[in-house]
Amino acid sequence: MKIQPLFFLFLTSLLFTSCVSVLRTKTETVVFDKEAADTKVYLDGEKVDEGSESFSTEMIRDRDYHRIEVEREGYKTAYSVISNQREAKTLRNLPTLTAIVTGTVTTIITEDLTIGGLVAGITQLGGVVLLAVDDLDRTFSYPRSNYLPAPQVKLVTREEEGKYLFSQEIELDLAEDSYEFYRTNERGFRENKEELITSLTNTEAIQLENTIFTDAINSYLLEAGFMDTSRTILKMNGTTNYLNAKIQQIQTYLIQNDGLYYVTSDVSVEWNMVNVYGKSLYINIDEGSSGNFSHVTQDTQDDITYSIQDAMEVSLLKFLNRAEVQDLLQKKDLSTELLDPITLNQVQNAPRSLSEAQQATVTIKVDEGHGSGFFVSEDGFLLTNYHVVATTEDTLKVLTSDGNSYEAVLIRKDEQNDLALLKADVVPSYAFRLPTDKNYQIGAGIFAIGTPRAIELGQTLSKGIISGQRKVGQNELLQTDASINFGNSGGPIVNENGELIGIINSKLVGLGVEGIAFGTPAHVLTTYLSLNVE
Repeated sequence: MKIQPLFFLFLTSLLFTSCVSVLRTKTETVVFDKEAADTKVYLDGEKVDEGSESFSTEMIRDRDYHRIEVEREGYKTAYSVISNQREAKTLRNLPTLTAIVTGTVTTIITEDLTIGGLVAGITQLGGVVLLAVDDLDRTFSYPRSNYLPAPQVKLVTREEEGKYLFSQEIELDLAEDSYEFYRTNERGFRENKEELITSLTNTEAIQLENTIFTDAINSYLLEAGFMDTSRTILKMNGTTNYLNAKIQQIQTYLIQNDGLYYVTSDVSVEWNMVNVYGKSLYINIDEGSSGNFSHVTQDTQDDITYSIQDAMEVSLLKFLNRAEVQDLLQKKDLSTELLDPITLNQVQNAPRSLSEAQQATVTIKVDEGHGSGFFVSEDGFLLTNYHVVATTEDTLKVLTSDGNSYEAVLIRKDEQNDLALLKADVVPSYAFRLPTDKNYQIGAGIFAIGTPRAIELGQTLSKGIISGQRKVGQNELLQTDASINFGNSGGPIVNENGELIGIINSKLVGLGVEGIAFGTPAHVLTTYLSLNVE
């Protein structure tokens, strides 16, 4: 009796239903159950569901990992992967057929599993050899149950009246054994089986640079509105804080299965929020765990980078969600403190020229650099920016234009307006009178005096104009295009007759930004510092 080829295939499909069949499709319907209906699910970048608790989608049996992203309003996106696995009963060890005559078997030679990408299954029924041929990928299936937890890490965004937040120092502070890189399989990772986890001690190929961490932090702060797009926001204590990070430990797992892999990472970070003067406001260590990443690119190093950055973002959000940090991100009026008036003697020998104004200007040395300042009384009172002396209030030295050095003490500070009143035991040649009324106009020529960059450049004079008047919160500022550099802070702004117009406060810093600097008008200094002049 002649058995037709289709009969061979039909009988074989029945015999191998638990393994592989020509009737099996190249795609498979995969069902997902979600923890929250208000999530959106993306599969390999394409949205596959929105607004339901359970859904199904067609997926190709391709023996590869597929990326899953779960989005939820107000929460950080959760990343995961899904793959189709070889079923428990497979043709992995069955021989292949290399010579067949349809209907009657004449020669059978058994060798390896595959023939040109095909799987061949052989069985014998009543002396007749039956043949099952199927695509190798069709021996793989997706998990029958796929549960998608809702994202749990809350996003933090800058409130309309909240403070700006800039990253400042991102330090990779890893001890020799603080970066751990492991290779394992699904079971070893899921059950934490030590015998299935291999520690890779030679991690030289895994390049960790600060840019991995700074990019993750800056990207989130920018997206959340804490940084403006030009990074040129005025650094006022009432409007701005800074964020320092010290990465203390990293664990990365490369999880392999059937020649495929995905990557996940854990980090431990010490976060430190500081004010514009460098003073620490709150420190805490927060850990973060990443989602799973596979084939984000075709480079394993990039997948590792993505997982570490994801873990960094989780750690950052844990820190930002803390009640102490939330309070520090609120703008506060620091000028409500009532200060007892300080009386200054009326200046008799005020500058009447630019050269005399230079003699009334000083360099202020601190532990970590220098700034500028100027005398406002003939018994040694002088003004500067508070940020010049904020970190070294106890060890201040004043260098006068004649090269002499004097010790100075901090008498009063106004953090809201970045001002400080010092006192040195010196009788200056000249001291500025503090005006009580506005004494400048937009477009008027002015001169800035200070010590840019190096102490040897003390009392340097630079020319500009009054470019505008600004108000940032409660702060009144004048804008100038005079050349301002590091070290000029706290120096005087004067007119051509040497009369005091303002105090240099800051230079606007940003890519391609030049010729924009700010100062506090001189006529508000007595009010801000509660000074009386008799």
